[in-house]
Amino acid sequence: ADYLDREIALRNLKRRVTFYPKLTLVMSVLIFGAANMIIGALAPGSPIRLNNPLSDPKTWIWLGPLVVGIFLFLRVGLHNPRVKYFWDGVVRMVPFIGKTNVMFSMARFGRSFGALYRSGVPVSQAVQLAADACGNEYIRSRMSNAADKLSSGAPITQTMAETGVVTPTVLEMLSTGERTGMIDPMLNKMADYYEGEGEVRATQMGYVLGVVMLLLVGIYVGYLLLTGYSGIANSRMSGIEP
Repeated sequence: ADYLDREIALRNLKRRVTFYPKLTLVMSVLIFGAANMIIGALAPGSPIRLNNPLSDPKTWIWLGPLVVGIFLFLRVGLHNPRVKYFWDGVVRMVPFIGKTNVMFSMARFGRSFGALYRSGVPVSQAVQLAADACGNEYIRSRMSNAADKLSSGAPITQTMAETGVVTPTVLEMLSTGERTGMIDPMLNKMADYYEGEGEVRATQMGYVLGVVMLLLVGIYVGYLLLTGYSGIANSRMSGIEP
């Protein structure tokens, strides 16, 4: 429930910081589309038109299937374990975003594993269950392979290091906890750090996304205005009143 609360709060933050750019984009499409209709109604023979790509049916011949494909991929495709494994592996390598995603996954794994270990669940089973709770199919799959080794008595830190997906911070905390018999407090401290750091980075990404979208909208509106002014200039050069 705590994980869901944090994720919902982050999603709501992204919606808030990107709402204004989204609204600006939608309204610019509607306003410039309406402007063309008004020009066509008042001056049918006028050569002036605002070149609005998003209101051109030809644009949606390729943009429409692309939008639908992205929607189906996010809503349906990512529910397939193989697709999710590939996608999480790709996202993991993306600068900044990948590290933030890994932080949240490690925080979920550490908190879950610490709670299960403290409750007396066998280490191999605790790792398997904690991996299932990490929210990253790529990391989960790699960690699941370590469960068999742990059931045979292999050291926890060494086995987790061999997966190649556990961060150095988690390995250090595991090593310290394994030597001192305090695995669950160490992992909880690690989870607190990663969750706090991950939330800060996610918040930064939300604001950066909002600024980027606003810049794109500004470029789009600027393009529409330039095409409009060029139409007026061309009509005057041709001797036609706008």
